[in-house]
Amino acid sequence: MEATLFTQTGFVHALAAALLHALWQCAVLAVLAATAFKVLSHNSAALRHTVGMGFLMAMAALPAWTFLQFQFQPARGVSDLASPEITATVIGAAPGMLMPPSGEWAAWLCALWLTGVAFGLVRHVGGLWWVSRLERHSFQGLSPQWLKRLDVLQQGMGIRRRIVVRVADDVVVPFTARLLRPVIWFPATMLTRLPPEQIEALLAHELAHIHRLDWLWNGVQCFIEALLFFHPGVWWLSRRIREEREHACDDQAVSACADGIVLAEALTALARIRQPSERLLLAANGGSLMKRISRLLPGAPAPSRSWAPLALVAMLAAGAALGTPVEPSHALNVDALPATQETTAVTANLADQAVREREQAARDAEQAARAGLLAKADLTT
Repeated sequence: MEATLFTQTGFVHALAAALLHALWQCAVLAVLAATAFKVLSHNSAALRHTVGMGFLMAMAALPAWTFLQFQFQPARGVSDLASPEITATVIGAAPGMLMPPSGEWAAWLCALWLTGVAFGLVRHVGGLWWVSRLERHSFQGLSPQWLKRLDVLQQGMGIRRRIVVRVADDVVVPFTARLLRPVIWFPATMLTRLPPEQIEALLAHELAHIHRLDWLWNGVQCFIEALLFFHPGVWWLSRRIREEREHACDDQAVSACADGIVLAEALTALARIRQPSERLLLAANGGSLMKRISRLLPGAPAPSRSWAPLALVAMLAAGAALGTPVEPSHALNVDALPATQETTAVTANLADQAVREREQAARDAEQAARAGLLAKADLTT
């Protein structure tokens, strides 16, 4: 009984409809985002990152707006949505709207979506747990010499906040954590193996993440990824946003250090010890290291950007098919049946009349031919 009530609630049907509409809505936004990236290919990476985040937030806002439209739509009640007997009048009353799935299908769809969201959120929260566990391990601070260099970098980048740098043996690559009290974690081995110029370039990169508030935007991005985990357009756009975020920080680090080759050499050193990191962390080896290195080298050709994957086109076509309005003329209409039978009878009568007229014309022609032969015979005699 409780399952039946759950499957017949307006919330479930509205949520299921919003998820189905999200298929084509996010596909359209992904194609528009790909077009925008093409247009802005010669602009700054920071601008492309801002535009990408705008499209990603629109991908979350548009299905939410669709959910509210279905949830608070006064024209249709829950009984109309759950009943399989939908008349032509009800279908024609909402042209262009996709009817929510009825019965247990809507409940199963929502249950699968909630399971995927929970899994994604737990995965992202695991990154926060890893950072909190790391803070309980032993670490040390920077030397006074490096603290002076850090202050110079902060002043040059316009950062007025207090930033703590922690050096630990358990850290493999540099990364930034926290929003209100930012912390830069730096591997202890890199302080002895890398030249000072490369260490300064990596610190400038992490300072750029803090200056741009990337920890906040990355958290929003991870949350949207968990909500729209089922859409390939979200995967593509999210990956592109992370690339542009790293490129923007690289550009800001180069401006602070005034040498892109040094940063490229530091990234090359990171590529040798690259390992997967949590998405919630802002690591210096994020994004595609080869793309980042190539764009930092002078005279390197700009990497060609591909359009949205073919999966987006297929998703857009599927969403357009699902959202095609059902016209009243295509629906079942009992009142139209007598008119159809009457039209068929009239057509049959017209066909019979045409046949009779052709037969009468043939008889008249035959009689005229006979009369002509008789007249010719009279003249010869």
